[in-house]
Amino acid sequence: MLKVKDRLFTISDIHVPYHNKAATKTALEYIKQERPEIVNINGDAIDFYAISRYSRDPKRRQGIDDELDGFAEFLSEVRDAAPKARIMFVLGNHEIRWNKYLRDHAPELDGSKRFSLAEALQIDKFKITLAPSGFIFGNCYIVHGDGLMGSKAGTTVTKWMDRYMASCVVGHIHRLAIVHRRTAANDRLFGVETGTLSLLDPGYEMTSFADWQVGFSSLTRYTNGIIVPSLYEIIKGDVYKT
Repeated sequence: MLKVKDRLFTISDIHVPYHNKAATKTALEYIKQERPEIVNINGDAIDFYAISRYSRDPKRRQGIDDELDGFAEFLSEVRDAAPKARIMFVLGNHEIRWNKYLRDHAPELDGSKRFSLAEALQIDKFKITLAPSGFIFGNCYIVHGDGLMGSKAGTTVTKWMDRYMASCVVGHIHRLAIVHRRTAANDRLFGVETGTLSLLDPGYEMTSFADWQVGFSSLTRYTNGIIVPSLYEIIKGDVYKT
């Protein structure tokens, strides 16, 4: 009988403080129950709306301290849900807003340890491993996914699979999808789009509705090295594994 070596759960695109608090709680409760060895926060976990270069809604008056305090609370909840797990944190384009803002408005502070992103987000306090551009789990690349985008579910991760010629897990596009492929060399590949835990009505100036799905994903690695992906969609407060 096949035995499980380890499991990695990925949550992505939480966008604190504009996250779906109920869905986030549901996801973390599920992860706590499953007790995976690794939990991955796959980018855009904090929104950094206060320092966005885009037009901002004056009704949203939360300052940077409010965002950082809310994010620290979120990280505490993740650590409580997975007290013994290794927690990885891949940076997304929203986290990178911090460095861009310093370079544009306070270049003297850019590079200072006291003003580093890791210090601002209190990464060390919660014993989290920072993986800025992503990491590899077995033969699977895990990246945030900005830079290559498709218009439909599954098309973004397919582009990343083509780039790396390998299995990939991405976030960024807020969709749920699994893509399966077999190469001419008979290699088995898969791609995962992880979904989002943010609000489905972000309040941006959009010309159409947000075709997003609320959920998260996992990778189960067996002792023979095979990795199997799974999706978990959150519908009306319940988790449905697909």
